[in-house]
Formats: sequence, structure tokens, C-alpha cells
Amino acid sequence: VDNNTISNNNGSGILNNSSDVNFSNCEISNNSSWAATLDNVSVLDYPGNSGNGNGYDAFSLTGTVSQDVTISSTQSGFPFVINGLLTVNDAVSLTFPAGEIIKLNSGNIKVNGSLYCMGTESEPITFTSFKDDSVGGDLNNDQTQSTPAPGNWRTLTVNGTSNNDGIAIIDHTVFRYGGANYSGESSMVYFTQCDQGEIKNSTIEFSSQNGMRFYLGSDIVVDNNT
Repeated sequence: VDNNTISNNNGSGILNNSSDVNFSNCEISNNSSWAATLDNVSVLDYPGNSGNGNGYDAFSLTGTVSQDVTISSTQSGFPFVINGLLTVNDAVSLTFPAGEIIKLNSGNIKVNGSLYCMGTESEPITFTSFKDDSVGGDLNNDQTQSTPAPGNWRTLTVNGTSNNDGIAIIDHTVFRYGGANYSGESSMVYFTQCDQGEIKNSTIEFSSQNGMRFYLGSDIVVDNNT
């Protein structure tokens, strides 16, 4: 699916259900809902797209990372909003580049494989509420009708159980307005039975429960966080 013009539809520009179809270089504009709804998909990179004037100028995302992939709004042409469960399979990696802003709407991220969030001091990575207009603009397109609150999204779980890799390397990353339980995590950032990883120079704030939680793990570097 390449180099198409998708506009003025009464719904999402692209609705992708439970597939591994990639699309690239598409102009996606003036559709009444999302630029693209990626529902329970095998996550790919969706490169080179552009457009504006959609109900939500973003890609709504749920699904599974089953191969190494980088999620980047610069690469895809649209930011991503996680609207449910995003799972990273064991033995594969998900990377977010420096400066990436990921918004979540009751979203939850479960990492059985590896997660790399390598922000910098000048370009931190941010995970925040879909209602948070302070970064990434008014993505939910309601001006000032909604405001972010603790528990607007769920948890980043790094899962080292059952011989999963369960690795997260997190630097200069901001987490805010999460913490609602998905299955008893009781925190916004949760390392369970992990024996490798780090979270450094990062900010964890406005969780509805605990900020970070560690369960039955070892050798996780936790340094210089706020």
C-alpha cells in the first residue's frame, strides 16, 4: 500500500484490523476519525506518510511487536496513540527514538522482549495521557474541554517471567498520568522478575498509584531519576 491519497472519508483514513499490512507515502487528510486505526496489528514502521485535518491527526495503535521495530512519528508522519494493549514479544525489540512523544488513552504496554527508550537531556522521550496538551499539542482535538489526570493510562510492564527476555533500557524519559491497573501492577512503571535493565535520568510523575515497582528482580540500574 504505497503512494495513495486517502481523504474525506466518514471514519478513519485507514482501518487496519489484525493484519501485518504496511503502508507508506500516503497522503491522509480530512477524514472524520483517526488518520489510521491500527487495531490488533503486527506493528510495522508505516514510513513516509503525511496529512492533516483528520478528526485525530494520529495513528491509533494496539497490537503486537513480533519483529524488531522503531516507532517514530518523524518516520511515519503521524504521532502514535496507544488505545489498548501493545505487547512486545520475547526475543524482539521495540525502540522509541529521542524526542518521541507517545500518548496513551487507557493504553498499556507489556514488554516480554526488549524496550529501548534512549532520550537525551535536550530531547527526552515522553509517555503521557491523550488529554495532555502540554506536550505534542491538542492531539485529542478538544481544545480545553479535557485535562489530564493520574490513571488516564495504565502501565509499562517489563516482564521477565517464564524465561522472557524482559529488558528495558530507559534514559531521559518522562512518564506521567498513568498508573491504572491492567492486571494488578499497582504502578506506572513495573519491572517484574527482570535481571537486566536500567532506568536513568528520567521523570515519573502523576501516577494514580505507585510510580515505579520492582518485583522479584535483580541487577536493574535505577539512577538519577525524579
